[in-house]
Amino acid sequence: MEIDQPTRDGTYTGYLVPSVIAVHGGKVMVGEGAKRLCADIAKYKLQQNRNLFCECKNDIGTNITYHKAPEGFRSPAEIGGKVLGFLYESAREFGPDLPNCRYTILCWLTKVRIWTATLLNSCD
Repeated sequence: MEIDQPTRDGTYTGYLVPSVIAVHGGKVMVGEGAKRLCADIAKYKLQQNRNLFCECKNDIGTNITYHKAPEGFRSPAEIGGKVLGFLYESAREFGPDLPNCRYTILCWLTKVRIWTATLLNSCD
């Protein structure tokens, strides 16, 4: 399933969605658009764990809080929820063909953390 991902330069369409979120210019960018903003953090006035979130899935299961982040972006679980919400809404746009596909997030539980892995598409 190819997913449209808004960027500052237009729409990028691809099978993979990077687990990156940026809050910039009153918009929340998920995936490729947010990843491209990372290339020039100073220009866009982005700060990790304030309005730019990457590598957060590695912190799921910990007590880490992003105190400088806006409401709804203050924990790794909230960030992961934004990525999953984006994937869910993108999948819904496919309409009646969607029930034939299953999308799974794999997780491994370690002593301290839950590591999210890969989004697998197993269409029948």
